Amino acid sequence: MVETLRDLLRHEAWADAKLLQALKNCTGAWDDSTIQDKLHHSHGVQMAYLALIRDEPLDFEKLQRPFYSFGELKASVQEYHGSVFPLFESLSPDDLERTVVLNVPGHEERRNTVREALLQVAMHSHYHRAQLATRIRELGGDPPLTDFIVWVWDGRPD
Repeated sequence: MVETLRDLLRHEAWADAKLLQALKNCTGAWDDSTIQDKLHHSHGVQMAYLALIRDEPLDFEKLQRPFYSFGELKASVQEYHGSVFPLFESLSPDDLERTVVLNVPGHEERRNTVREALLQVAMHSHYHRAQLATRIRELGGDPPLTDFIVWVWDGRPD
């Protein structure tokens, strides 16, 4: 399972980079409210789970603040990926089974392991990248091919 999680996190970084490049190349994409909403949500979940795994308090005000520019979003995504993979590599098998608690205002408290949190982040990102790819195509852009198997076929690039 550890090797699979490692691959999923590496794939997530590669696929996010491909998606950001496609969004940059798609005229009008940044101004599209659907794209902005999905990007904000997807990346907010990444940052929330990173904080949970680090045992840091969730700053919901910061997580809900919109990104004012594409560059600001890109920098935040790069910061996330620059943090999550080294954190993952530092975790012991016992750390992966540690329970984290998600407390979202207005919702029931949720518990899961660090391993499950990392799996959720990778799968959640994949889900929203697919939605964003569809929207890019609707706007006349060229969505990237970010399938996991394409990453494998390409030699698992960083």
